[in-house]
Amino acid sequence: MSLEEILHSRRDEIVDQFLRDVRRQDLSPEQASSSTLVDHIPAFLTEIGNELAAGNRLSRADDVEVKAREHGEQRWKAGYDLEDVIREYGVLRRAILGVARAAGASLTIQEVETLTEYLELGVASAVAQYVQSRDAQAAAAHADLRFLSEAGELLGSSLDYRATLTRLTRLLVPHL
Repeated sequence: MSLEEILHSRRDEIVDQFLRDVRRQDLSPEQASSSTLVDHIPAFLTEIGNELAAGNRLSRADDVEVKAREHGEQRWKAGYDLEDVIREYGVLRRAILGVARAAGASLTIQEVETLTEYLELGVASAVAQYVQSRDAQAAAAHADLRFLSEAGELLGSSLDYRATLTRLTRLLVPHL
């Protein structure tokens, strides 16, 4: 049985193993549901299987990169630590290889290299999106704090309420 066949015919088994291992290793936020944990994993496995079936390595990298970026964004919103996002890809690799081993599959070096390349691309893309999302949220929070600081300074600077309201309006309008 080839890795491509494993990824297509035993995808649900791989996902179940992944889910058990992620929970056992406490890699997810406590409140995360099964659907949150599974996220884009089935589609990711299908893409790798399709790539193996086509015999081309990383020819569909754009599809995988998009799914991995969505995964990174979803993990940021779900409250994951960056380390756990990275460790999940190791859990996924072990789940894939464990199911393949249990099925008696003898994987070729090309299959393992393709799997490794996709997992590396997946983790790099997920981490890049996770960091981008985190940085965007931090920048927005910084801008909010800067605005509040400026507004507080302005409100305390004058007893002339008309002049204060005019200046406050000038400060507020660009933020709307």
